[in-house]
Amino acid sequence: AAEDKAGDAVRARSGGESAAFAAALLFATHPIHVESVSNSTGRAEVMCAMFYMIGFLVYARTARRPPKRGLESEGEAASFFLGMLPNLFTMLFMCCCAMLCKEHGVTLPVICVIWDAYVCTNTSVQEVLGIVVA
Repeated sequence: AAEDKAGDAVRARSGGESAAFAAALLFATHPIHVESVSNSTGRAEVMCAMFYMIGFLVYARTARRPPKRGLESEGEAASFFLGMLPNLFTMLFMCCCAMLCKEHGVTLPVICVIWDAYVCTNTSVQEVLGIVVA
């Protein structure tokens, strides 16, 4: 009975249930609570960057690895490229993981192709830009 009287007194002074709902809504949406949301958003960016870098490093290590000697026969060339496949699939898997985190992970294969065209073939920046523009 005493609790009912106290509850009625609080409701009478505060404006009823609509005022309580407005206060709860203000508390739930107030900018002071933005930190938990921004931390979860920041985690996606960090995870995307991690998968992106791992994928690029795997590709760069694979692309810079020259064959042990000249590839005279088709069998040697096939075995060389078959040896590269696990690393290429790892790069594609990391690309998919990066895309699941953030949409700009889709640029990883493009960056790998540019890396291959510029670094692994010893071309100049002007030649690479000429290829991209054309």
